[in-house]
Amino acid sequence: MAAYEIQQAYKQRLAIHPLRKHDPRYKRIYQELIHTAGGTPSWKIEGIWILRNNQKSAGGSVNRRGDFESYRKRLGGRSLWLFHGTPPGNLLSILTSVLKPSLSGAYGAGIYFTPNSAVASGYAFKSGNRGYILSCRVALGKNYAKNTVSHSGNYDTIASGGSTTSRDKHDSWVFVTRASQQVYIRFITLISV
Repeated sequence: MAAYEIQQAYKQRLAIHPLRKHDPRYKRIYQELIHTAGGTPSWKIEGIWILRNNQKSAGGSVNRRGDFESYRKRLGGRSLWLFHGTPPGNLLSILTSVLKPSLSGAYGAGIYFTPNSAVASGYAFKSGNRGYILSCRVALGKNYAKNTVSHSGNYDTIASGGSTTSRDKHDSWVFVTRASQQVYIRFITLISV
């Protein structure tokens, strides 16, 4: 049985579909989550869903992938697959609109991502024993690599703690984007402890 938030997404006619364990996409996401957690995580995967290209929003239908691709090209074309952890109470809002930049955080306002599923799970479990990890493609644009909380300048993404061109699977660094258009949510994974 799907979690309450997923059932609500179905009721709102969002184009979200479960992946079966034998599906190659399920296997790829599962392996990526386990591998980037550094081995056996302290949590288990309850299910993985794919978010289809066109999504319903309060204002009608939007083409998230098309919007993302246009924005990515405008920023120079570079992108990475990264994770975003969120508690269950935030999922439906994210799916019916977009990931919205926070007003504050360790590296300022923005949308936070990590290549490490263990780090993302910490945010997913903020309000209980289950949560969601979103697998997202993130357009990097002009990076501002910084390891301190003070930053200024014209940039699209802050990359803190690691390289802005490669992705070490076990690193705990973060990426902070400024705009929702920099993000394309593709997979949703329910995790629990």
